[in-house]
Amino acid sequence: MGKLLEVRKEIEKLDKELALLFEARMKLVKEVALYKKTNNLEVFDSKREADLLEKNSSYIKETEFLNYYKMFLTDLMNTSKEYQRDLLDQRLIAYQGTKGAFSYLTAKKLFKHSELNSYNTFEDVFLAVENKKADYGVLPIENSFTGEITEVLDLLFKYNLNITKIYDLHIDQNLVGIKGAKISDILEVYSHPQAISQSQMFLKARDFKVLEYANTALAAKYVSETNDKTKAAIASSDTANLYNLDIICEKINTSENNKTRFIVISKELPNEGNCYSVIFTTQDKVGALASIIQEIAKLGFSMDKIISRPTKDKDWGYYFYVELRGSINNKTLDDLLAALKNKVKIIKIVGSYYK
Repeated sequence: MGKLLEVRKEIEKLDKELALLFEARMKLVKEVALYKKTNNLEVFDSKREADLLEKNSSYIKETEFLNYYKMFLTDLMNTSKEYQRDLLDQRLIAYQGTKGAFSYLTAKKLFKHSELNSYNTFEDVFLAVENKKADYGVLPIENSFTGEITEVLDLLFKYNLNITKIYDLHIDQNLVGIKGAKISDILEVYSHPQAISQSQMFLKARDFKVLEYANTALAAKYVSETNDKTKAAIASSDTANLYNLDIICEKINTSENNKTRFIVISKELPNEGNCYSVIFTTQDKVGALASIIQEIAKLGFSMDKIISRPTKDKDWGYYFYVELRGSINNKTLDDLLAALKNKVKIIKIVGSYYK
C-alpha cells in the first residue's frame, strides 16, 4: 500500500505540471484563434493536425504508449478547436420554442456567446438554416424515456442539412406554480406532451386536469401571467426561475435517467467525427436491408441505431435512419457511399460528429 501511495503522489506532481502546461498551451491557442479571426481562416486545419500528430508521436520512445498518446493528443486538439470556436462564436442560432425551453437552455450551453433566435416549429428551424437566416439549429431528436422525436427525423429526410454535434441534456421535470402556491391548490397542469409523458406516474396519482401546451417554457410563462394559484406547469428549475415561479414538487419525472439528446444542424457536413448519421431507402428486392447491413459491417462501421420511418410519398414506403460508429481515418464516408450505391434507391449522409 505504501508503494501505491508513493506512485500516486508522483502522478499528482505530474498532473500539476500538466495543468500548468495546459493553461500555457490554451493561451497560445487563443492567439491562434484571434489570428484566424483576423485572417478569416477556418478553425479546423486537417493537414496541420495530421502533421502535428505525426511529428509529436515521434517524441514517444516507449512504443507501448504510442497509441494511447495519439488518443491523448487527438483529444487535446479537439479541446483546442472547441475553445477556438467559442472564442470566435459570432453565429446565429435557431431553436424551437421560447426563452427558457429545453432547446433554448441547450443552445445557451453550446453557443454561449451567440445570438439565439426563437422559431415556432421544428420545420421553421430547418428553414432558417436552409435559407441562411441561421448558422446552426438546435433541436431535440430523442428522449431516453419517451423515445425518438419522429418529426425531426422526417425533417432530416426532407431537407439537405447535417448533424454536426450531439448533446445529451439531463432533464429534471418539476411542478411549478406562482409564488406561495401549494400542491393542494393545483387544479390544472400545463406542459408539452413529452414532459407530461415523462411525468405520468406523478400525474396519475393526483386528480389534476392535464392540458397540453406548445412547450414547457410557454406553459410556465402562461402560468406566471395568469397569477392563478390553481394553475401549474411542468418545467425545469431554470425555467421556473426565469418566470419567477416556485417549485412546488421537484423531480417529478418517472425515470431518474431522463435525458434528451439534442442535435446541432448546419448546411455544412463536418469532415471530422467518429459517428455518422445516414438516411437511405432500399431497392425493392428480397433481403435488400440485410445486404446493406452486411456491407456496413464489412467496411468496419458498427451500427448504434436503425429506425424505419414512412416516406409518406407512397403506400408502405419507408426510409431508414442509421447511426454508425467508426473512424473516418480508417474508412471514409466515400467508401460507404460507393459500396452501397447499387444497393439503395436514395442514400445521403446527414451527420458527422463526435459521440
